[in-house]
Amino acid sequence: GSWTRAMLELIDELEPNNVYLTIFENNSTDVTSQLLQDFKKHVKCMHKIVTTKLILNDDQKASMYMKDTMHKRLSRIPYLAMVRNHALAPILHNKIHMSTNESRRFSKVLFLNDIAFFSQDATRDTDGYSMGQKLLI
Repeated sequence: GSWTRAMLELIDELEPNNVYLTIFENNSTDVTSQLLQDFKKHVKCMHKIVTTKLILNDDQKASMYMKDTMHKRLSRIPYLAMVRNHALAPILHNKIHMSTNESRRFSKVLFLNDIAFFSQDATRDTDGYSMGQKLLI
């Protein structure tokens, strides 16, 4: 699809050795999980693609739902924060361990949700990104 093409173009534009891609997909009811597994075969940079079903415990549920006058509804901000934290888990502390004695540091993070984008726009939005800087997507 257009999202996967744009992502592969973005990785190429930034140079694969400067990019670590992490994708966290959860609770899809369509074929997204399978599409990501197929996409993984074409990714040229270091990456971690996780597809899962998130099961919320009672405390998490309570913190993510707001009561309005009619019913309880999911509050988008706490939910997105939780998803962001899952996506960042592979790069905790800004280190990615490539082997037991080597690690890399990346200096920028670019969040792209399941939105349509053009790779040129994403590179422009990295605010002064220059080749040689490391980028987490």
